[in-house]
Amino acid sequence: MSDVVLSETDQAALRFVLAAEPLAGHSLPPCGVLQRLAALVRCDAIGAALTDPNGYVVDEVGLPEGATLNGSGCGAPLRIGMAHSTRVQGDGQRIQADGLSDSLAVGFRTSRDRVVQVW
Repeated sequence: MSDVVLSETDQAALRFVLAAEPLAGHSLPPCGVLQRLAALVRCDAIGAALTDPNGYVVDEVGLPEGATLNGSGCGAPLRIGMAHSTRVQGDGQRIQADGLSDSLAVGFRTSRDRVVQVW
């Protein structure tokens, strides 16, 4: 098994993300959590989107400010689990059309009919 070695900075970021508490009345994490997560993942943009059962974005937060999942909707319910866009048939062409070279997302249920995707 391989060891995971994290720098002091990465360890501090991971501790912050793991210790983050939900904000009352908010369905998504605050930008501070996304900033620390982006430090661990090393990405150009990061965000979280809450969607309804049809894939329409109900709430979203992204960094840099203005970064979005895909406009107002995804056209279909979001996947549960991890999705690496360049490895999902059809997604590679879509993200290239959006000017991206790659995309990684993790989706999970927050209730019976809502899905959050961190991208």
